[in-house]
Amino acid sequence: MNTKFFRFLFLVAILGGALSLPTSQAEADALDNWTTNQVSTNYFGLNCVVYRNGRYVAYGEYSDYGVIMTSEDGRHWTLRSDGGGPTGSGLSYSVALVYTGGRFFALGGFGESGMSTNGIDWTIFGGPGAWTSGVTYGDSKYIAVGSDYWLSTTDLNVFTSVDGTNWTAQHSTSPGGAALSDIAYGAGTFVAKGSAFGGYVNDSGHIYTSTNGTNWTQRGIAGGSTISFLNGIFIVPSSPGTNLLSADGINWTAKSTGITNVLGKVGAANRVFMARAGSYLATSTDGTNWVQHAPMLPGTSGVASDGSRLVTVGCTLVLPGFNYNSYACLSDVLVGIRMTNAIAPQIVLSGLIGRSCQIESLDALTGPSTNNWQTLATLQLPTYPYAWTDTTATNSQRFYRAALLP
Repeated sequence: MNTKFFRFLFLVAILGGALSLPTSQAEADALDNWTTNQVSTNYFGLNCVVYRNGRYVAYGEYSDYGVIMTSEDGRHWTLRSDGGGPTGSGLSYSVALVYTGGRFFALGGFGESGMSTNGIDWTIFGGPGAWTSGVTYGDSKYIAVGSDYWLSTTDLNVFTSVDGTNWTAQHSTSPGGAALSDIAYGAGTFVAKGSAFGGYVNDSGHIYTSTNGTNWTQRGIAGGSTISFLNGIFIVPSSPGTNLLSADGINWTAKSTGITNVLGKVGAANRVFMARAGSYLATSTDGTNWVQHAPMLPGTSGVASDGSRLVTVGCTLVLPGFNYNSYACLSDVLVGIRMTNAIAPQIVLSGLIGRSCQIESLDALTGPSTNNWQTLATLQLPTYPYAWTDTTATNSQRFYRAALLP
């Protein structure tokens, strides 16, 4: 992400001891207001979104076909690949969208998946499996998981590749006919998650570990369907209120999240863990202790972020048939600032707990190119809202702003 600061909300404070602030700004949280754009009408539905390298990429479907869109700002979207029609790309309906090893992967449900280095230009390839649900990169290779063919009873549900488009099936040691739902790489180990769906065997009680992607060991685990490796931790959301955590992918510990909903697949932005928790956003600074934010999230996908805002996508089915109305939803900026009208006035920050921000001040506004903003405090937002007192304020007038750090 660009290392520049994101600057928001200018406020005037301490004018003869009196404070004023428009009511509309006084209580707004970053998740209270969303900009929703309809990106398809009676056509495709979006259900996956990621952000990498300055670009949002969204993946969706209509009938058996897949559709990919991109956006640089979360507002304006461009169609990049359409699987159907006489001149279609052949991309299959959406199962998962992943960025790993410098590439985007749009994983299709009928064997036709897509790979791109920039999110705009896509190479459509067959496989690696008939149903592919996860991919990761490590040890100079890509590893994908899913199932080999719908009628197969083998354990050929792991696939290896050096370029991301040509794949070789590997034996996972799973029960014949089982599918794998997700995979992550960390601490020198590939860890694949057994699935309750997509195969003939419920294999949710197992993980499979490998150091080379070819030789695998079956191990027990208490459920879950997704796995992530972020900030040095493997995370498997296993049940409402509980995650399974591991530093090495082999030894696992059940940890209470502190919230009641089960988490979706966990991602991270600016060192903050993020996941959809039912209809809400949950965040964590350490992967163990989670906060569920009160405003409801729009859309149905996981959450993508460029560091300054959040984006989700979703759709509604249009009956009869398999077409959808599709939406992309963009949050307000992730830091807000206001002031109280108390006798001892305080600056109040709002945003996402765990995000790093900076409070800056200025005693006189001179112009955009000559203002000399001074840093008063740099902190991770510990609570929402968070009150902070400027003990250095001595002038009759002072301006404040909040800066969201990268």
